[in-house]
Amino acid sequence: MSVERAAEIAAQGHGALRPGAIAALSETAATDPDRAVRAAAIGALARAAPAEAAPAWLVAAADPFAVGGGRAAVLAPALGADVPETAALALLADTDAWVAEAGAVARRATAPT
Repeated sequence: MSVERAAEIAAQGHGALRPGAIAALSETAATDPDRAVRAAAIGALARAAPAEAAPAWLVAAADPFAVGGGRAAVLAPALGADVPETAALALLADTDAWVAEAGAVARRATAPT
């Protein structure tokens, strides 16, 4: 795991994003071999560009590792209505209890009123 690389990616979520950063963060969130880096990328997107983060959020929510799905669940309230209800519900079925619990919070935050 590259803690330094994850920290560098996470730092991009603080402040204005440079041109092309949304696409680069989305790609990193979807394909980086390091799950901590993937989680940092989705966090940076949700913080700096929440309106653009939904596609990457869907990939993170389907991540087979708890760090991906759990990070997606925690970030769901920041994205609100941009999170599909079915994806939030799917987190509830995760075999990792932490992800399922965070999924309950995600479901509540994204449920239609």
